[in-house]
Amino acid sequence: MSINIIAGKKIFSFRSLKKHDITGPPKVMWGKHDETRALLHSAIDALNVGHEISMEELKGIIEIRLRPAAKSYSGYDHEGRRDPASHDHG
Repeated sequence: MSINIIAGKKIFSFRSLKKHDITGPPKVMWGKHDETRALLHSAIDALNVGHEISMEELKGIIEIRLRPAAKSYSGYDHEGRRDPASHDHG
């Protein structure tokens, strides 16, 4: 399933919950979504520095930005524990 389809389902779910005055879970889910997007954008910015980066810098970008973003999206926190507010509802 593509990221766009997943994002569309999330937006539909959030709006459906809000329509029925269930606002707590969507606020948490949107917050997690925003955190993940911020991590991904910061990784992109770090990679677009305009010069070659060292292997150590690349490892740092992966560990500090990309790995937490991937874990957030997959439903685990930065320490590998299951995150109850994760995007994965299955």
